[in-house]
Amino acid sequence: MTPGDLDTGQPIVTAEQAADHAGITIRTFHNYHQTGRAPRPDGWIGRTPIWLKSTIDAWLQDRS
Repeated sequence: MTPGDLDTGQPIVTAEQAADHAGITIRTFHNYHQTGRAPRPDGWIGRTPIWLKSTIDAWLQDRS
């Protein structure tokens, strides 16, 4: 089960989960993130970037 954002109730994902959802390696996702080809994180838990699943879904739709 994916935890949800407390404000919106939307599912949130880590970089590893986003990469898995996108069908790419975590290394590729990190590269995309570092070079601005992945969406900016919607927030942080400590030092861990997190995204709303809907942000990742929209990014994947735009890449198609």
